[in-house]
Amino acid sequence: MDLPSLEAAHHAQALRGLGRVHAVTGTVGQAARPLVRLQRRLGRALRVVDLACGRGDIARALERRLRREQTDAVVDGVDLSATAVGLAQAACGRADAFAVCDVVAGELPSGYDAAVNTVFLHHLSE
Repeated sequence: MDLPSLEAAHHAQALRGLGRVHAVTGTVGQAARPLVRLQRRLGRALRVVDLACGRGDIARALERRLRREQTDAVVDGVDLSATAVGLAQAACGRADAFAVCDVVAGELPSGYDAAVNTVFLHHLSE
C-alpha cells in the first residue's frame, strides 16, 4: 500500500485485508470515545478527518458509530493514493468526503476539529 507503483488490484486487496484487521482490533470504538467527549465539550457538530484513510472503512464506520452515540459529526478522509480515494468515494456515495492529499509533504486539510489515524504515523519523522 505504501508503494505508489502498486497495481490497483493489489492495492485494493491490501486495503480489504487492512479492513479486516480494523474490524478485529476494534479500531473504530477506540477512535470514537474521545470524539464523543470532544463533541459534548464543544456543544456543536464535529468535523473529523481520517488521515491516510485508505478505502474509507474507518471514516465511514466512525461516522456511523458517532451517530449511534448521538454525536453530531461528519467524518471525511484524505489519502495519497488516488486508487484508495476512488474506492472510498465509490463506497461512500458522498464524493466530497474523500480527497487525494499528501500530508507528508505538508498538504494538511484545514477546517477540522480533530484528525484520526490508524496506520500512518510510521511515515512521519519526529
